[in-house]
Amino acid sequence: MGFPRPTAVKLVQNTFLGAAAQAVGTDRHLVQMRNDITSPGGVTAAALYVLEKGGMRTTLMDAVFIGFASCYNAVCASINFLHRHEKSSSLGKSGLLPDHLDSGLDDDSF
Repeated sequence: MGFPRPTAVKLVQNTFLGAAAQAVGTDRHLVQMRNDITSPGGVTAAALYVLEKGGMRTTLMDAVFIGFASCYNAVCASINFLHRHEKSSSLGKSGLLPDHLDSGLDDDSF
């Protein structure tokens, strides 16, 4: 049952592209747009119900939060590292990384 994978991928990609284009091209709130396409008792309403019942909103919020927290912690750790080693002679030519991590990096290496 279902579509062949290449067809399914194209359908999902174009669905997201279309939704994003509509969202960017309007000043309307996303909830208003969702309500415009959700008929009471219809397929979209049923699908949204299943997503809400399964905890989709909470799962997405948790995923965004953990991503933010991980990035925040990484940035804080980097800042702390830089402050601790600011005047250290063990830093490499960039002045940001220890010699063993800094060797061979050119300015255009990224």
